[in-house]
Amino acid sequence: FSWLFFRAEGMGHAKDLLVHTLTAFQLNKAFGLMPARLGYTTAVWTALLFSVLLLIVYDVLKNKYGNVFALVLKQAWWFRWMVYLGLLFLILMYGAYGLDYTQTEFIYFRF
Repeated sequence: FSWLFFRAEGMGHAKDLLVHTLTAFQLNKAFGLMPARLGYTTAVWTALLFSVLLLIVYDVLKNKYGNVFALVLKQAWWFRWMVYLGLLFLILMYGAYGLDYTQTEFIYFRF
């Protein structure tokens, strides 16, 4: 916000910039077709949505029960192992290799 006053030529120009910023803001241009313009694939958007939903579920459980890990440890063995295997699957899918992993030559191979 303060950069407006430092970058403006004068107080009148700063006021005009501020008024124009607040009145001419068009939400559809800011967020309209942004996902399509970013160039990500459907798989990446699905992974992003799933990750955000997982964080929301974790946050709700943490607010309701406190320690989520203690809650998982209190469950039946088959449910705990489903959680463990699910987390392992997530680490393997979205870990170092990720969805858009392409194998490239090792950077120090030529030395």
